[in-house]
Amino acid sequence: MTNTELSAGRSAKRIAVPDEARSRSPLKRPVYQDTFAIGAPGADAESAEQWARRVFEAAPAPVRMITRLGWLSFGAKLGPAGSPDHVAGWTIGQAEKDWIRLEVVWAVGLRAHLVLRPKTSSFALSTFVEYDRRAARFVWPGVMPVHWVIVRYLLGHAAKTFAGERA
Repeated sequence: MTNTELSAGRSAKRIAVPDEARSRSPLKRPVYQDTFAIGAPGADAESAEQWARRVFEAAPAPVRMITRLGWLSFGAKLGPAGSPDHVAGWTIGQAEKDWIRLEVVWAVGLRAHLVLRPKTSSFALSTFVEYDRRAARFVWPGVMPVHWVIVRYLLGHAAKTFAGERA
């Protein structure tokens, strides 16, 4: 990701899934993976966990509510809100300063990992999905377009608030 690819203030772009992100998800057979990134000069001044909380927990209340209801409607097994071990209900699977992996399992047999990585001039969110049961094969394709819209919005909102705080 370079400044020419991801200008600050622009919307999040879908990019190739970096090997670095792929190596952070221990899912054995992901059937879906994507990465969205957005320009955010100085993003590495905050930890990956701070960015995860900015993306998911600092979004406008209606967006947080719709997102959580969407996850729950598909049987997401979310943890408690406000827990230091969870971000927006997703379990913190592993966290380092420069990356974090969030994990959730759905009752329909879908397992997902989110890997978020702040860099010097941008930050990226990678999604990895694996099916444990046949039912999940019918759920994820319907959810995928909504996932793309929500992720782009959440990353854009987080980048704008970050830029506003640094100005």
